[in-house]
Amino acid sequence: MNSTAESRLYYFDNLRAFAMIAGVFFHAALAYSPMSHGIWLTADKQQSAVMDWLFWFTHLFRMPLFFVIAGFFVAYLVINRGMGNMLWNRCKRILFPFIIFWPLCMWAVVAPMLSAATNVEHKSALL
Repeated sequence: MNSTAESRLYYFDNLRAFAMIAGVFFHAALAYSPMSHGIWLTADKQQSAVMDWLFWFTHLFRMPLFFVIAGFFVAYLVINRGMGNMLWNRCKRILFPFIIFWPLCMWAVVAPMLSAATNVEHKSALL
């Protein structure tokens, strides 16, 4: 086994995966939320206050968990590689893909929104 495989922290991968699944639930539940009905594009006519309580509860620990994990791994990279290599790693993994794919992502968001604004029969308040 090489040193990178030995030093990988698999339990943090599992924790991050759990937080991501909670995020999928959070964003799916927004469609049924009375609180976000006026601003969420995919809001459904069926609403439930229970969904509000449930998804806000998961959201209250999910986002701080992401920040703690991110802070841990930044410190881990700085300790193992130094500040310069950590910054270069973040540029390669976050900044460069963001710059390259930002126009495509914006098109993927704006084009369906414009299409929905012109074609949807029962528009949400945001549209």
